[in-house]
Amino acid sequence: MAWDDFDISVHGHEEQIKRIDNSFEVVFNSIENGKAVTNHGYEVTLDSCSCPDFLTRKLPCKHIYALAKQLNRFVVSQKMERKENLIVELDDNGNSKGWAFVVRKCNFPSLDIRFNNITQSYTQGEDFHFNVGAIYYDNPIAYSGEPWGSVVNRINFSIQILSSTTNFRHYRFEHRANTLYAIPIMEYGVTSFNIYRIDHDTGKEAFYKEVSCYNKDFVDLLKYGHCKILSGGQINILELK
Repeated sequence: MAWDDFDISVHGHEEQIKRIDNSFEVVFNSIENGKAVTNHGYEVTLDSCSCPDFLTRKLPCKHIYALAKQLNRFVVSQKMERKENLIVELDDNGNSKGWAFVVRKCNFPSLDIRFNNITQSYTQGEDFHFNVGAIYYDNPIAYSGEPWGSVVNRINFSIQILSSTTNFRHYRFEHRANTLYAIPIMEYGVTSFNIYRIDHDTGKEAFYKEVSCYNKDFVDLLKYGHCKILSGGQINILELK
């Protein structure tokens, strides 16, 4: 089937979106008269590709999407680039500086902080996703390894993750003249969590409230102690003291 013959809805399928995102990785050795050859030797036109993916599925592969972009027949924004500036700075003890709740290096994957083996440095993204069961305390003393009874009076609140879904990037497609446009749409993941207050008389955590918010807003909660919530308004844990 030719490029222009594909129904526009085909491109919106989840598997096709992955191919669109992966098309930014394609490198061509040559492009001439609407035909291209990739650095892996695949021969590509807008209507066909010699790669196994296209031969099996007969739907646009990442190479066809990449060529369509080169020929100005397909316009789509680059995937969100990772940044070198991290949203968190750790102190000498490995705990977050100035955050309302303690974040440590083990929490980096949840904050979409990844280590780049090539540059030997960390990079920052925005695909936040939090592990079910993870607990965040408002005082690093909770992670010191000291007996709970000797540190509990210095802790006020804890947060435990109940569920967390990942962000989902998809597109709205439309034809303009002879070009297909992909307009990116981001559906942010949601994190649900329990808030506990520390009862300093009993030394136990007392359930306060279950809350849900977007993942990006949960980062604000960890950092500032307050954030927007899905039920409307805000939750400000610092005001509960």
